[in-house]
Amino acid sequence: LRSPVFEAGVRERLAGTEGTRFVRGTVVGITPGAGGSLVRARDPRDREFAVRARWVFDSRPVSPLPAARTLLWQHFRGWFLRTAAPVFTPDVVDLMDFRTPQPARGLSFCYVLPLGPREALVEYTEFSRQRLGRAAYER
Repeated sequence: LRSPVFEAGVRERLAGTEGTRFVRGTVVGITPGAGGSLVRARDPRDREFAVRARWVFDSRPVSPLPAARTLLWQHFRGWFLRTAAPVFTPDVVDLMDFRTPQPARGLSFCYVLPLGPREALVEYTEFSRQRLGRAAYER
């Protein structure tokens, strides 16, 4: 969900709601507390302000790890398959099959979850520094 779509939905839902005020700023910290959280932010003129709210959704990017740490993304893509002949055993699941091509710095596996003798969910999962684009999963 992209920010403009989310913001438009929130504005539409809250239009005309008493006690609602929209503020624009960059969040610099969130402090959880009893009954909600305190959000500290800076406005476009770099003045600090705070907002207290019962619900806070933090969508800020994850802070970078210290230099000696490794960050790997878990990313995956799945396909529902349907075959003409019964080729899947419904009560047998292949989990974490590591016979996939392994990334240079990371780890990958696939699994097969049969939904019936002719249908299954097949998923490729990778842990690596870079997420793959759609075309890379399709290879």
